[in-house]
Amino acid sequence: MAKRNRLVLASRLCLIMALSYPSLSYALEWNTGARLPVSLGYTDNARLVGNGQDKTSDWYTLIRPGFSVYGASPRLQLNADYSYSYEQHHDERDSSGGNHSLTANGNSVLFENWLSLAATAGISQIRQDSQDFVGFTRRNLSDSRFWTVTPTLHHRFSGDIDLQASVATTNTNSSGSAASNDGRSTATNVSLTSGRLLSKVLLTGSLSENSTDYKGSGTDTRDQKGSLQVSWLMSPELTPYGVWGYDKLHDDGVQDAPKQSYWSAGLNWTPSSRTALGASFGHRFFGNTGSFFMQQRNRSTSMRLSYNRDMTTSRADMLVPFLASTRSTLDSLYKNSIPDDAARAAFVDNYLRTNNLPENFVALLPVQSTRRFLDTSYRADLAYSGARTSANLGVFWRDTDSGKISLADVNASVGVAEHTRQHGYTLDWSLRLGPKGSVGAGVGTTTSRFVHTGNDTRSNYYRTGISYTMGRHVIGSAELRRAEQKNSQDEQERVENSALLTVTATF
Repeated sequence: MAKRNRLVLASRLCLIMALSYPSLSYALEWNTGARLPVSLGYTDNARLVGNGQDKTSDWYTLIRPGFSVYGASPRLQLNADYSYSYEQHHDERDSSGGNHSLTANGNSVLFENWLSLAATAGISQIRQDSQDFVGFTRRNLSDSRFWTVTPTLHHRFSGDIDLQASVATTNTNSSGSAASNDGRSTATNVSLTSGRLLSKVLLTGSLSENSTDYKGSGTDTRDQKGSLQVSWLMSPELTPYGVWGYDKLHDDGVQDAPKQSYWSAGLNWTPSSRTALGASFGHRFFGNTGSFFMQQRNRSTSMRLSYNRDMTTSRADMLVPFLASTRSTLDSLYKNSIPDDAARAAFVDNYLRTNNLPENFVALLPVQSTRRFLDTSYRADLAYSGARTSANLGVFWRDTDSGKISLADVNASVGVAEHTRQHGYTLDWSLRLGPKGSVGAGVGTTTSRFVHTGNDTRSNYYRTGISYTMGRHVIGSAELRRAEQKNSQDEQERVENSALLTVTATF
């Protein structure tokens, strides 16, 4: 109960910010919306049993009420999206239950050019066991709740000399097996930028300390870092830079807790508002580091390529499939092309309805862990949006290896893999049939090799559906779905086929 009360307080923090600063809240312009999807579903594998075992089919009812709130003024922005998903199985009553989903953000300028306050809160679901099966029901999922509060001191002096200091406090509470890594972390950052003090050179000095105190058996950590970055302003489009810094880690789980310098060098090139490119390389206590990204946006297409090699944070180790919010993902995707929050929220809401997209989809999430990993990843994303057709393609490859940084963990659980290689793709497509109807389809696969155990897992999902606007505030849809898990151990192979009929009312 105490955990729930703390989460409720955090999720309402945005409102408290507005009420505690009346001169800001009076000028807010509000945009609200509510939705009530009601679904009737069928699954041929309600217990998600493996191949060769007796499958149990079942009908279930799914109710997912939700609402979104957005408020903005020149010095205050608030937005929240909440939904509750309740699933009632007709025969397999032990599979019934509900999950909360929340994304809330607030940003307030308390004193112009001096003090601001930011706060976030959220609830999502993650897999309890990274090698177990996730179908279309709530089995093998744990709730994960967090809140973050960040006061920031920010002052710009004459000559554009910029000083920033912030302290971010994050608290995480989870249910199920993920609760062993719950805790509170504090990130303190101070930076000073030279501004126009030097005509063609920009100097940025920074100091930071990140600490995490775990409630469970995790090893508490404290990272301290200082750095100086020198950027050469060759032109408005091209900026090469170099960084020299010093690492000091306090972590008993690291092979050799480093107290040594590091460096990196790179450049950023922005030839136009639609094209950007960046690359860097360097060296830290565990070896070489590097990064690369390229993004291109046109009228109807966008593309992004990226590569990164570095150490993951102390609370992330590997990507695993989970149920992600389609609404939040689209909001991030169109943030650059539609900078106005209210306009973007309206666009995303209309995009979900007209393209028959589900509220949740299978995505990838870093599992929380107390260990550090050397993380090497490649990713390519391509999106197309035309008058009637839209498509999104994502391809990734990732290697996370704790053996290059951390000490061996004799108590490592199945959910926290020591060394994992993963690759896969997701593809979603939709076609408007007219002003009221649309069809859509999606497919995705993730192949995981758990090197430390020799176990291989391949997860596939497929979906296709149709939607129709039956009235101004009523939308109907039908969807067929299939989820598969293929494993090097036959008893862990599973398949689920399901169907879903949904009627959504919007207000």
